[in-house]
Amino acid sequence: MLAGRIRSGDLDLALVGLFADQISPDLAHRVLTVEPLVATLPIGHPLAGSADRLDLRELAGVEFGEMRPESGLRRQVDAAVERAGIVRSVAFELSTSDNVVRFVQLGFGVALVPLSAQGRPVVVRPLTDATARHPVRA
Repeated sequence: MLAGRIRSGDLDLALVGLFADQISPDLAHRVLTVEPLVATLPIGHPLAGSADRLDLRELAGVEFGEMRPESGLRRQVDAAVERAGIVRSVAFELSTSDNVVRFVQLGFGVALVPLSAQGRPVVVRPLTDATARHPVRA
């Protein structure tokens, strides 16, 4: 984990996707930005035809692409899914949000990512959950 590498002196700085209450109080940090999470769907997906905000409950039973469990983004997605009260099936886990969106583009599932991470040809739907956000802290 990055916090351990900061404490050991291996790193001087780390960018993490965590809120203040998710960071150890012994580490200095500041927020750089907070972005909304959006749903990314492959073109042609049954839920891709609307521009309306997407309620995560509409994705119940759909396979998700995810970041690895130890990532800050994954923690924010897990929290959003828990708030929605759905159980999701994780089709794949990758180490970068760009790769997650690439796999969505290829039709391997849907994903929740920060708005800035969706630079590929996929359908992007904003979420009804305004608290589904991804912070970037240094």
